[in-house]
Amino acid sequence: MWATLAPGTAGTVQTVTVMRRLVEQGGSDVEIRRLAFELLSGCPPTLDARLSRLFRYAADRVRFVRDPKGTELLQGAWVTARRLQGDCDDKSILLASLIRAARLPVSLAFRVIGADRRRPDRFTHVYVVARAHGRCIALDPTRYGTPFGWQFPRPTITREFAI
Repeated sequence: MWATLAPGTAGTVQTVTVMRRLVEQGGSDVEIRRLAFELLSGCPPTLDARLSRLFRYAADRVRFVRDPKGTELLQGAWVTARRLQGDCDDKSILLASLIRAARLPVSLAFRVIGADRRRPDRFTHVYVVARAHGRCIALDPTRYGTPFGWQFPRPTITREFAI
């Protein structure tokens, strides 16, 4: 399906709307559920350990590949898991889908930020945040080796969208 995005924030809202639908599909997909339970096999039963295990998979096993210039591509969790590559939105869709499929007791949101100081009013990056027990845990799986809980310092603009 091809769609032309509106400029600015309206385009971001359109993108996140599609991302939410992809997480709904991924969270109930049999293969994603199987993968989530496979990844969590032998994992300590704490919430942080389970979130960290799923996060490490999306961050370290899935290679970061940018979309073609001027194009926003979104792929479902099952596509990212099979290809083992995607950009920040694809990796975030996969991670949120794995968390949903594993039925972890958290509320999830996509955090969309401005990470380009040359365009301070433009959203340029997205990642997942998980909330549980009064805590908010940033889960940015974009780059290999990113620490669990790390987030981009001092974004120029921030907005969250519940998943």
